[in-house]
Amino acid sequence: MHRNVVVAGLGLPALLLCGVAPAQTTITIKATANQHPISPLIYGAAFPSAFQVGDLNLPISRYGGNEASSYNWELDCQAKGNDWYYESWASDNNSYPGGSVDNFVANLKAGGAQPLLTVPMLTWLGKVGSNRSTLWSYSIAKYGAQTGNDPWNGDAGNGISSATGQPITSNDPNDANTPNSVATQQAWLNHLIGKWGNAASGGIKYYVMDNEPSIWYSTHQDVHPVGESYDEIYSDYVNYAGALRAADPNAFICGPEEWGWDGYFYSGRDMQYGSAHGWSNLPDRAAHGNVPHIPWLLEQLRKYQASTGTQLLNALTVHYYPQSGEDSNDDSAGTQAVRNRSTRSLWDPSYTDVSWIDSIVELIPRLQSWVSTYYPGLQTGITE
Repeated sequence: MHRNVVVAGLGLPALLLCGVAPAQTTITIKATANQHPISPLIYGAAFPSAFQVGDLNLPISRYGGNEASSYNWELDCQAKGNDWYYESWASDNNSYPGGSVDNFVANLKAGGAQPLLTVPMLTWLGKVGSNRSTLWSYSIAKYGAQTGNDPWNGDAGNGISSATGQPITSNDPNDANTPNSVATQQAWLNHLIGKWGNAASGGIKYYVMDNEPSIWYSTHQDVHPVGESYDEIYSDYVNYAGALRAADPNAFICGPEEWGWDGYFYSGRDMQYGSAHGWSNLPDRAAHGNVPHIPWLLEQLRKYQASTGTQLLNALTVHYYPQSGEDSNDDSAGTQAVRNRSTRSLWDPSYTDVSWIDSIVELIPRLQSWVSTYYPGLQTGITE
């Protein structure tokens, strides 16, 4: 038997097969109801090629990730951290300050896109040796046998002692890094504004304040072996974002760029402590009124604006990764099912995430609720 379904207002009949008597069902689509604008900035990307910028008509692109935390604009190099044996590499053999980021910006602007640049707040930045040679933090000759090493550089270890199975924390950060400072970043911001213009003149508008600070103790163990605390991230944020605001009063500042679920609620200090001692006692959070990590930071930055008149945050931005292997090569029916429903963690208040999170994430409403409660007026975003 056949059933005709008429979609009201569109005049599009559909032919459906079923085992019941013919009947007509009318579906009314109210195309003008519950409308709201979609920001074009949600269609951005990270590190696209010049071709991709034009081909995809990208409006914005982020220069970020772990190595952006350690980008040394003066030497145009960065430390890879835990991503690659704690080595510091020159950026594409550029020989002038800020060269690789300037090239990144140039490619975006040529395609009509806006850059979203990371301002490093990490305590140390990468450095290079003579003739821009690679340096590394965990020399096996210097710090002893380790559980892994760079297959193309036998002396560059992974920072895990073979003798103890624990991270090596007695290393000298100066081996492959150099100290960061507000003055260093202020000089870079002045360079960027001098070359590209400020936000008000059509230059660089969007910035993010570093990258996933709550896991610096892991991603950048060689220079930040102790997890960042509530007070540390607030102090760093005020100092570095303050320098950015002073350099460009109209810059659009995003943060804190936390990595995921635990980072939303706990500082790096508590994540590190909880992993070693159990999660029933988290001293850093307890010392701050038991307020979750991001809400506490939002509240402090709101108070800062109220007392100084200076706004250091325009958008609450975080990172989000599904935690059940959705990005794996597994294409089984079970993984496909999980992959298809995983996006419900972004919006659905009735969906319990099936990963180790085992909780209702509803990330977008959650971020909006935190803003409404702790710092009204901010925008929200997911940048990775």
